[in-house]
Amino acid sequence: HVFMNDDAQAKLGEFYLCCALKLHPEKVEECGRDNPKLLALMKETADHDVEPFLEAMREFVSDYDPDLHKQLEDSTVWNDVDEKHFWAENFRFAAPQSWSALIQAQEANGWTCKGNKCPGEEEIDLADPEAAVTAYTTWLEASGMPVKGDVLGAMQQSGLLLGGPE
Repeated sequence: HVFMNDDAQAKLGEFYLCCALKLHPEKVEECGRDNPKLLALMKETADHDVEPFLEAMREFVSDYDPDLHKQLEDSTVWNDVDEKHFWAENFRFAAPQSWSALIQAQEANGWTCKGNKCPGEEEIDLADPEAAVTAYTTWLEASGMPVKGDVLGAMQQSGLLLGGPE
């Protein structure tokens, strides 16, 4: 339970009614000036629309990693310079274990990767396809960090989330 003073409760109620007006204008119109109906609509909007949405957003940003976000953002400079290097850096940051396993399996097959210079995908007969799929899947999930960072910032700025992700 969250305990709040009457002023805060009134402002929260106004917020839920504003949400109801945006989401269900016809229901607000039906309520007219009937306070009990408006209070019921406010609670319905809070319970069925707003709070589930906010909980889904909190869950969405719960695994936000600002360091990974920065690493991925910093690696974008390589996309225009050397696409292979860009991908190698992205996989190294986002999926270090599966990327390392893939590199080790490839090197065991005689494939060499010096620094960040690796053969192109057309030159590779994957020694460990599972590691490749895991690396890509993990990277795909991690590639959402910039969006998660924006959502988290917006939620914090508007007071919908205090502190960092839980």
